[in-house]
Amino acid sequence: KTPLDPDAEGFIYSNPMETSFKQRCLEEWKIHHRKLLKTLKNEGPAVLGNVSESDYIRVEERLKKIVKGPEQNTLKPKAASKMIVLELKEELEAQGLPTDGTRNVLYQRVQKARRINRS
Repeated sequence: KTPLDPDAEGFIYSNPMETSFKQRCLEEWKIHHRKLLKTLKNEGPAVLGNVSESDYIRVEERLKKIVKGPEQNTLKPKAASKMIVLELKEELEAQGLPTDGTRNVLYQRVQKARRINRS
């Protein structure tokens, strides 16, 4: 295999994506569980020893869920620091909180409300 020539026409260098330790662990965990699922499908219930059909199905479902990964559609609220006054007011209004004051006051109110809702 010849190394890529950075001087060659059309060569575009991009830094390798950095992944956090947590992200890397999650990927390795998924790969491991994918292998387990493959083994389970190839060898059948016998690989688990003396188990019932329902146990086998439960294990299979759990592995599928892990391999699929966490739900991506859980919407994360926009960071309060990035919100404009109108957005801050809308969020406060939706929670039935007062919407008067400067942007700073509104921001503090949203932060406090979010902290309370989290706990």
